[in-house]
Amino acid sequence: MKPWIDYDPDFLAPDRTKALFDWLNALAMKPETGGCTKPPTHDTIQWGPRQAYLACVPAEYRVSSSGPIPNRLAKLHAEIEDRYQAPFNTIQVNRHWNEKSAVHPHSDNMHGDIVMLSLGAVRRFVLRYKHAHKAQKPKYQAGEIFFDKPLPSGSLLTIYKNHQFDLTHEMPAQSEPCGVRISLIWRYLTASVVRGPLGQQSIIAGQAEFKEAVENFRAKGKVA
Repeated sequence: MKPWIDYDPDFLAPDRTKALFDWLNALAMKPETGGCTKPPTHDTIQWGPRQAYLACVPAEYRVSSSGPIPNRLAKLHAEIEDRYQAPFNTIQVNRHWNEKSAVHPHSDNMHGDIVMLSLGAVRRFVLRYKHAHKAQKPKYQAGEIFFDKPLPSGSLLTIYKNHQFDLTHEMPAQSEPCGVRISLIWRYLTASVVRGPLGQQSIIAGQAEFKEAVENFRAKGKVA
């Protein structure tokens, strides 16, 4: 049975982790929220294409692309592509300000894997089953926990593309004070996902583009 996720608590060495955190934390970012009524608890910067927002998200909390992925991240970006043997064209950086910052339960809908590198404050991250599966052994119900761990600085957590609809992910707010937590999220965004509206229709429309991107990646000898 193929795994649903990839989790590596020691992906990035401590010296690289600190240098990356310090650089990113010094950048100017813009407050953002993916929800229509929830106030932002993080700010962000996006390199590469930015996926469409829900129509109800206020304009002041929407973020546009800041341009191509910077050279400072080229080595790390290549390591991520090599690990998953697949192309990624965007990195989103979210800076969660304190213990009140939260990621509310949701699931993404992308063509490829979704990769997250955590830096800074250790925060609990939870994956839950989105649907009941009575035929699976062991059986599970919607809402039951699949993964629940505090993510250390330098850790990597990836949801493989075939199971994005099977899981929701969340980062609950906590009562214990903490400092800044930064996440870097790698995705491949097609033009249909960038234009929106979000949903299965956009994914279907972008299948040919994603397939071509993978073929071009393989043609360059990136896949073992």
